[in-house]
Amino acid sequence: MENEEHSQETVPETPEQDDYTFMQEQVKRTGAAGRAGKYLLRLVLSAVLFGAVAAAVFAGARPWIEEQLHPEEEIVIPKDEIPEEPEETGEPETPEEQPEPAEPAELPPEPAEPEPLTEAEYQEMFLALASQADNVGKSVVTVVGVTEDEDWFQAAYESTRRASGIIISETGGQLMVLAPSTVLSGTSRIRVDLPGGTSLAGTLRKKDENTGLAVIAVSTEGLGDSEKGRYQVAALGNSYSVKPGDPVIIAGNLFGSEQGVAYGIISSKKTTGTIDDRVIGQFVCDVSGNAGATGVISNLQGEVIGFLADGTGEAGALTGYGISDIKGIIERLSNGQAVAYLGVKGSTITEAVSEQHGIPEGVYIVGVTADSPAFAAGMMGGDVITEIDGQKVLTMEGLSGTLAQLTPGSEIVFRGKRLSDDNYEDMEFTVTIGSKE
Repeated sequence: MENEEHSQETVPETPEQDDYTFMQEQVKRTGAAGRAGKYLLRLVLSAVLFGAVAAAVFAGARPWIEEQLHPEEEIVIPKDEIPEEPEETGEPETPEEQPEPAEPAELPPEPAEPEPLTEAEYQEMFLALASQADNVGKSVVTVVGVTEDEDWFQAAYESTRRASGIIISETGGQLMVLAPSTVLSGTSRIRVDLPGGTSLAGTLRKKDENTGLAVIAVSTEGLGDSEKGRYQVAALGNSYSVKPGDPVIIAGNLFGSEQGVAYGIISSKKTTGTIDDRVIGQFVCDVSGNAGATGVISNLQGEVIGFLADGTGEAGALTGYGISDIKGIIERLSNGQAVAYLGVKGSTITEAVSEQHGIPEGVYIVGVTADSPAFAAGMMGGDVITEIDGQKVLTMEGLSGTLAQLTPGSEIVFRGKRLSDDNYEDMEFTVTIGSKE
């Protein structure tokens, strides 16, 4: 028994220590692998975070980078000069004395009456008109405003407004399209149908609700040469030289459907009195159509001299803006700039009217639109504007031209006269110029 006990006490413990050492070595190796895994995980997370931050920075800086590398070209619409009318001196001209002409021995023969056109000549004339109308139609597009909504049963549906627009420029892979602003009211997205049937997405560049005009940008990226060959930029003419009786071609949505064409003449010229701050010439044609017709009026050379926008058509006769009077507005909208807005309707007080009625020379305010910048500044009907930002202004044309140079948001001092106790007193108004978008 003692020998057995002694043998148990003297059993070496080396194997147990070896096992323990083996376990310790395994634990150490596992710790090294864990640290490596954690390092690798931190590396991956850092790379992901760096990539996310870099992507966010690039996305935010991309417009600026593209602007620096490819600066957007400013769109310039050449303006037309208003022809000067001869000044009236008030004194009758004294005709120069002319020697009495000697009576001719024989009276000249009376001019022969023109012969009526033959059928072939009529056909040739209308074929020439149709050819020019096709040429004008290459710059006329259909603008579609799409509105998304739900019915009573929460079923989604789309409604559309349609109007004719015109391509006014092409630059930087984009078309600029002039269109009536009413087609965009409440729309979710814009579609532009080009001549030939190609449909492209459009984005609003800028609009002016005062005149009812808007410019839409359309990217032409991805269009082939054949598709690009179906449209062209319109040639904008000079509407100041147009006279009543001039023949015209009218193209657009004239009778409730696209691609309508009509031939006629300018029946009369007038100025619109329904638009604040501006004097815009209008053409009335001898062509009947929808009161809300949209499209363009061109001369026989294919130059656009008028634009039909919603609300400019009178009952019966098609009526459009003279293109020369809205070129400045088109240029600002094309460059994404808001059009300055004051909010007055006025009339020019000339020197003769001033002497006759005792009203100071300047722009007589006929009415002030509620909630307009002029209304907020305290202007009233009956006031006479004589100066804007230090510049003398005595006509409505001068007021329109001066406003066109101002930037919405700027504070401008207007000076004028107000009737008080049978006398006109000096007035000063500080107006924050607005815009009507």
